[in-house]
Amino acid sequence: MRRSKVLAAIFFVGVALTLGSSRILLSVEQDQIQQRLHQDVRQLEVQVRQFLLTYLFASEWIVRELKHSPVPLQQRWSTEAQALLEFYPAIRHVLWLDQEFKIRFSTSADTANSYFRPEFDNQQLRAELERNTSGRVLTSDAGSLSPNEDDIVIVGQVQQTIENGYFAVVVDLDSFLDRLIRTQITEGYQLEIRDRDRLIFQFAGESTLRDSWSVTQPLNILDNQWQIILWPTEFRLEAMYSAAIRLVFWGGVSLTLCAMLIGWRLLRHREANDALRRHTRELERKQQNLRATEQQLAYLSERDELTGIANRNAVLRYLDDNLPRLEQQQGQLAAFHIKIDRFGELNRTLGHQIGDDVLKRVAHRLKKLCPEKGLVARISGDNFALLIPDMKQSQQAENYARSIIDSIQQQIFTNQQEVHCSVSIGIAFASAAGFNGETLIVHASTALNHAKQQGFYAVSLYNSAQQQKLEQRLELMAKLRHAVDHNRVEVHYQPIFDLRTGLIVATEALLRLRMDDDSLVEPEAFLPVIGNAGLMSSLTEAIIKTAFQQLREWHKQGNKQLSVALNLSTRQLALPCLPELLSEYIKRHQLPADRVQLEISDADYLQLCQFRHARFQQLSKTGIRLSIHHSGVTQDSLKILTDCPPHMMKVGGELVASLPTDQTRSKLVEMLIALAQHLQLPLVAVGVENQQQVDFLLQRDCALAQGFYLSRPLTAQQLSAKLVSPRSEFESEDKFL
Repeated sequence: MRRSKVLAAIFFVGVALTLGSSRILLSVEQDQIQQRLHQDVRQLEVQVRQFLLTYLFASEWIVRELKHSPVPLQQRWSTEAQALLEFYPAIRHVLWLDQEFKIRFSTSADTANSYFRPEFDNQQLRAELERNTSGRVLTSDAGSLSPNEDDIVIVGQVQQTIENGYFAVVVDLDSFLDRLIRTQITEGYQLEIRDRDRLIFQFAGESTLRDSWSVTQPLNILDNQWQIILWPTEFRLEAMYSAAIRLVFWGGVSLTLCAMLIGWRLLRHREANDALRRHTRELERKQQNLRATEQQLAYLSERDELTGIANRNAVLRYLDDNLPRLEQQQGQLAAFHIKIDRFGELNRTLGHQIGDDVLKRVAHRLKKLCPEKGLVARISGDNFALLIPDMKQSQQAENYARSIIDSIQQQIFTNQQEVHCSVSIGIAFASAAGFNGETLIVHASTALNHAKQQGFYAVSLYNSAQQQKLEQRLELMAKLRHAVDHNRVEVHYQPIFDLRTGLIVATEALLRLRMDDDSLVEPEAFLPVIGNAGLMSSLTEAIIKTAFQQLREWHKQGNKQLSVALNLSTRQLALPCLPELLSEYIKRHQLPADRVQLEISDADYLQLCQFRHARFQQLSKTGIRLSIHHSGVTQDSLKILTDCPPHMMKVGGELVASLPTDQTRSKLVEMLIALAQHLQLPLVAVGVENQQQVDFLLQRDCALAQGFYLSRPLTAQQLSAKLVSPRSEFESEDKFL
């Protein structure tokens, strides 16, 4: 009787605890899923809003241009409309409406299938413009202006002395949202966007869970009140649940049954074997603790603490276990050394917490790509390794590496931040390493170094030439250090001319290193290794000191208006001592600060403005002039011109080189010239190589230029001679007539 009561009590207590724990865990997971859905729909709302604001900003910018432009609308229409259609592919039509809302001018993205009627119903647009005092309207009812009545129309009122009217843009809402949402939405989500009760966009094929699991996020743009409705598919919802509920339930059942069995056996043999049972239980407890400790130590010794995947010890053990067998069976194994590009900068910019989360996400994605017999490991910092047996062909390995890049470059959302990562990959085969584990790792690392020199998203397969190149790189590092230690740093100067007068108005300082054999090494040869050689700070100070000292000499000779530009790399701009160095040498040589320029690429300038604004302010306080080097036009580069206006702009040589034959790049250069003139900023064309380019620039009132056609980089003595009689050489060659 006593035995039955004990077993019954164990059973009921175990069942109650199991059911209660399962119910609590289920409720917690459902709350977490709801929070995840709300977070995802909020992130999606932010993306949709940002893209809509981009289109609104472009339309508003053109409206402002039309308001203040003295040029007749008919002359500007084609250029403005085509530029808008080219940079914003979701736009169907660009229209000009007169005061009576009749269509005066129109341009369509697809001229063969343009759709609108001049006699369209304008009452709704008129009413909305009258209600909106700002003079701009965004409506989701395109009416007769579009084949799809759900397209949106952006209208801005233009009042100018020449002609009044309305500038209208018809946006293909389906194309706009479909392109955005397919890149932003997580697989398995269903989506609707409504304007009040009207459905304007749908990305859904399964509505089973819409009523029970949908979340709604308002999207307010101007006077429009849209709603984004998001819900998961059954497959996605099932994936969002963890296995913890099943584990708790069946674990509870198992523990209950085990407890009942143990209790029954204990009660049955208690009287006869009490002493033996206690002794046996003690031995078992010690054995279990010992095994658990051994397993934990073995696990920790071969597991990365942060990501939970294998570490370098596990890689070496895996190679020791498998390479002899593969060599005997004439098999093959491919080793992939994977490194996240510029991860150190990501850590400094966003913080180590987000950096750690990115490492976890990358490890998870690599684990999903690793086959069952392979191994994925984090071998150090932001370095990962993939070991895949039975991969014998180099093309197969390169294709696999590309799939790794495609997987990792997808955006990562962490701590309300959207992070994009790229990786470089080095590949080596076990047969080329003589089936030696250490050699295989070295080969993969050598291939990775070669890939990193190619830029982001690079893949390199190991060959013997790479090892030779690495040795040459190390030899170059030693020569560079010797040249710096023995003060063999030189600065050459490329003049910047005023094309109208032929006068030298500025110069760009270019670093050169004189080697022991009296040869000159240009920056392209040593900049990739200068950081690893520990010479970045000393070389930066050397070029600042030499250039400022020479500029002071030219000013003493009467060239007071001459300025010097320093072209600094990303790592040089990040040097903590840079602002102090600039201020110190400006004071030491008694130079006007505005006679010194820092030439910064548009990508680095964007980083300074957005993520390292404190450094931007430090450089601005020195009084030097900041010049942005444009290699193209993007939304971000246009934005920073207003957020962090520079003192000067430069058109990159890659754009100037194609003038005037390449019509697309010619239009882009014209746009940059017009933009600089509008912002009242000096503009310098870089890389001028022929007279046709000079004529092109002069015709568009771009008078400042530099390039080999005008003058190659000169020593200080050579440039001083040109400053004495600046036009004699050019006049003889008729370059500026």
